[in-house]
Amino acid sequence: MIVKVDCSMKDHLESFFEFVKARAQDAVHKPNADVIADFVDKFLVVEMKRLSSKDETYTEDIEFPEDLVLEPLKEAKKKMDDIFEDFLKKGSVTSAPTDLDKKLKALERPAPLDTSTPAVARPRNGNGHKKEKIRSLLDAEKDFIRTNFSALNGQIKDDVCVEMKQNVAIGAEVGIFQVTGFVTYLHGRVAAGELILNDLPAYLEFIKGHRDLWARYNSPKYAAMRSNVASRVPQPNVAAATPSSTGPKFTSFPKR
Repeated sequence: MIVKVDCSMKDHLESFFEFVKARAQDAVHKPNADVIADFVDKFLVVEMKRLSSKDETYTEDIEFPEDLVLEPLKEAKKKMDDIFEDFLKKGSVTSAPTDLDKKLKALERPAPLDTSTPAVARPRNGNGHKKEKIRSLLDAEKDFIRTNFSALNGQIKDDVCVEMKQNVAIGAEVGIFQVTGFVTYLHGRVAAGELILNDLPAYLEFIKGHRDLWARYNSPKYAAMRSNVASRVPQPNVAAATPSSTGPKFTSFPKR
């Protein structure tokens, strides 16, 4: 399910400015120092000043797993069908008003969506697992899955998920789809650059055989997220090591 969200152009531009500013300090960009500084001074700074008085917005598409939205609606529909089926069996408007009222009242305040577990991509169809959730994964269970994920360099096959589900570290009431769902979430953290694996080339070779994982890793959205994470990693102080070197000077701009 795709949801369109209006985002602040000013915040987006300020984030891009910080990224350019950080990357410009890298030695690889030293030959382009003047070009970068000119771009920042004549374009970025001008645009940021313009947006300081009147912010603009742009539309961004955010994808939610269909199960996250549809499952509560399916459950509500099933309850409604049961209520009216029971009503029709009674065969009289006055024969079961109390029972009907109780069931309708139970639908007035549906249980809120459980946000304790990170949203994950919907597991592929046809895995044969019944999706009945009794409780959320505990922190210790998440740590167990995360440790195994890192130890295997993210190269998790279906039988590995089954083995983790059968381990004593995972409660018997936890469904297999919760284990596979959290593994999918960890793949997303790798794609976003937030989870570092020991052998990334081997991992990338592995996910080439998994179309959804490979497509997500190479999507512009996750590529931008990895670049953003990389920009926050402290860079060597080139100026301190070479006193005579010069770099671009940036105009500071107050944050909102």
